Amino acid sequence: MAQIYIQTLIDLLKESIGIEAAEKIVYEAVKEAGLLIKTGYTDEEFAKICDILKKRGGFIKIIATVVSTNAHTNIYYQKELVKEREEKEDLARLNEALEQKVEERTRQLRETQAEILQSAKMAAVGQLGAGVAHELNNPLGGILGYAQFILEKLRRPEFGAEDFKGCSRYIESIEREAARCKGIVENLLKFSRRPIVANPEPLNIAQVIDETLSIIGHQLKLKNINVITDITPDLAKVTGIINQLQQVFTNVILNTQQAMPEGGELKITAQNLLDEKTQSPIKVRLEFADNGCGISEENLKHMFEPFFTTKQKEKGIGLGLAVSYQIIQDHKGTIDLKSQAGKGTTVTINLPAISK
Repeated sequence: MAQIYIQTLIDLLKESIGIEAAEKIVYEAVKEAGLLIKTGYTDEEFAKICDILKKRGGFIKIIATVVSTNAHTNIYYQKELVKEREEKEDLARLNEALEQKVEERTRQLRETQAEILQSAKMAAVGQLGAGVAHELNNPLGGILGYAQFILEKLRRPEFGAEDFKGCSRYIESIEREAARCKGIVENLLKFSRRPIVANPEPLNIAQVIDETLSIIGHQLKLKNINVITDITPDLAKVTGIINQLQQVFTNVILNTQQAMPEGGELKITAQNLLDEKTQSPIKVRLEFADNGCGISEENLKHMFEPFFTTKQKEKGIGLGLAVSYQIIQDHKGTIDLKSQAGKGTTVTINLPAISK
């Protein structure tokens, strides 16, 4: 940068003494400083040139002093700019490292959350096991009976057209019962498997409830629990992940079952909440209301806390409602629990409706 200041000296001097004289004086100062005339000088070399010019009298001394001072100020400023740039680069590197750590930590937290969700889900599957076994046992028993009856008919020498018609009816029953078994198993697998890609999609809540009851419904019958469903026919769709919402409903229903050891009634309602002005659905509200033992006021405030449970150890680890709360939060919804000891419990879930 020094060559710029040399040219500045020459430009300032030439206004008073002309270009030739200005160049002569400046170049003489360069030679007197023991330097060769060149395009650029170091800071120290430029300082020597200015010091020699300052020894001259009049305006040459003034110009040399001013340019020299400005030059040193500019050099300091440039150093400060370099320092500031280096600080910014250091800060950028620190920010990048911090972002990588945050990203890694976020990934670890998501993996941990997924593991907790899966653990809670498999715990629910374990509780569903007996009910699903009974649910499958009935249609499988029918399939076996029909198959044995058909085989017996086919082995008879007098097997005829009428027998064939009878066998057709039994084969239709076998197909129906096998489809029922297939549906139960598919719903159980859909519920229990770990999703490969958890992408929200438009969901029919009535269908999610039906699939949940197909897994757990028979277990409720075995426990003498009567299920009543009241679902609005034009129920709006919601955006969600089906097996996660199915997990929420299963957790809530299992809690209901355990709150009614001697049997009782569970009423499941689903309705649209409408915008007052447009009368279009803005939320879908679900309620699971039972007439079981209820929850004490003391325990009620802790029900969504992880690992808090009022059940015996073999019946729960206290993750069901905590996981359900997180899932509903992730779906931009709300979940609320109201209860009165000895009178029952109502779980209310609100999910944003998809606008038409």
